[in-house]
Formats: sequence, structure tokens, C-alpha cells
Amino acid sequence: TISQQLLQERAEYQHSVARRKEKVSALENQANQLGLQAAQECERLAKDRTLTLQMLQKEKERLSALERRYHFLTGGKSFPKSSTAMREVFRSKLDADPGFSFHQPKSGSASPLQHGAATLGRNTGSKQSPLLVVGSTGSLPRNLAATLQDIETKRQLALQQK
Repeated sequence: TISQQLLQERAEYQHSVARRKEKVSALENQANQLGLQAAQECERLAKDRTLTLQMLQKEKERLSALERRYHFLTGGKSFPKSSTAMREVFRSKLDADPGFSFHQPKSGSASPLQHGAATLGRNTGSKQSPLLVVGSTGSLPRNLAATLQDIETKRQLALQQK
């Protein structure tokens, strides 16, 4: 009869509404989870960014110390634009001044500025930096040119970041 048919349609409609409500609820839960994950990811990225900026600032400070040290050692010359020019400056400085050397301070500990400049921005496990190792002639080691490329690369990166 018609009333039974209407009752059946009503039951199917209610069942369909219940299924849709379940789906909406599941989707809302999923959206909430995704929102939490996004917030956590945002926090993680902010921390990573802060840490990266701190590391960048430290590198800029190291580079600045190197540039000041270079300026001091070369008698006021500014940092060369290319590593080849830098090698030539150091070679000419070594050739022109055979007594040119780095001496380790008597107190046994270098200031952070001196140590930062002496390590050329690299982390060194030993207390004595490669630049502080004085050869028998009292001059800088000849393999200094190999580290000049490191300086130039870091300088270029720092300039790009500005």
C-alpha cells in the first residue's frame, strides 16, 4: 500500500541521512587531524628557519672576521672578487715577505676572532689551526691556496643572502 511505501522511503531517506552524517563526521575528523599536522609542520618549519638563520648569521660573522683578518694581513686591501686574485695576493705576500707568519699566542688560547679567522670558517677538531702551524722558514703553509676557494665560496654565499 501507499502508506507502507511511504514508510519504506522515509526509512531509506533516514538511513541515507545517517550515512551522510557519518561521512561528514569522518571528514571533519580528518580535516581536524590535517589542521593539527599542518600546525605542527608550521612550527617545525619556523624552528628550522630560525636555526638556519642563526647558522647563517654565525657564518656571516665568521666571514666578516675572515675579511677583517684579510684586510689586516694585506695592509688594508679589500677581499678580491675571485679566488685566483686571492691566491695571487697571498703568493705575492709570501714571496715579498719571507718573514710573514702567524704565531700562536703565548697564553695558549687564541681569541675567538683570531681562531675564527685562522680556521677559515671550518670546524677543526684540534686546538691548533692550519694557519698557526709555522714551517721551518716561519712563513705560511704553501697549501693555503686550497683553502682560499672555501673563503671565496662562503663569501659569495653570504653576498647572495644579503
